[in-house]
Amino acid sequence: MRRDRDVFISGSKYPVVETKRIQAEMDGFVNWILTERDRLHPVVFAAQLHKRFVFIHPFKDGNGRIARLLLNTALIQDGYLVAMIPPVLRHEYIELLEKAHRDDKPFELFIAERVIESQKEIMRLLHIPIPKMDGNNG
Repeated sequence: MRRDRDVFISGSKYPVVETKRIQAEMDGFVNWILTERDRLHPVVFAAQLHKRFVFIHPFKDGNGRIARLLLNTALIQDGYLVAMIPPVLRHEYIELLEKAHRDDKPFELFIAERVIESQKEIMRLLHIPIPKMDGNNG
């Protein structure tokens, strides 16, 4: 359900979009998707998609889950596997998302690392050998 009152995220120093600005921000968000999708690396795009959605915070509940769904949908659409964020990394994830108000790069790198580590985990589960990277492989 769409948010109908202003909210504050506990622990965050930054406000989410005011209720009266949600529609305009979502319109801008869709426009950003249409203009930037092909201009950014797919993992950077997915991380930005997640961040931008969660900063708008358009719903009363479930904004983080929807943001992670958008992230993983974008990754899958571009041929990547999902980026799993295990509970043990939840604090780091939230901390980096908070820092992304000032600097996107650490959050983008965190998502990129999660894409790589999730792929390795899936390969382990499927008993696919993971190539060793020794610096001479490309």
